[in-house]
Amino acid sequence: ILGNYFSPELKATINLQSSEEGIRLHQFKRDPILLTVIKKDLFKAPGRSFSKIAFIRDAQGNIDHLLVSNGGALNVLYERL
Repeated sequence: ILGNYFSPELKATINLQSSEEGIRLHQFKRDPILLTVIKKDLFKAPGRSFSKIAFIRDAQGNIDHLLVSNGGALNVLYERL
């Protein structure tokens, strides 16, 4: 789950890092956001920034991309770098 993800649509990168509190999402010039687990491979963040983050696995079980939704966008694709 940890690492960098890039959205070709938005031309934006997000970075997921481990912290003492859990997994934090980092975006360019924004404060880190602590993610909350909903269930396996599904997370949310406080506020409207990331209402749903779904990790998608390949046939071998490796995470190869994620889908992000918020108040204005649904299932924006981020590819794992």
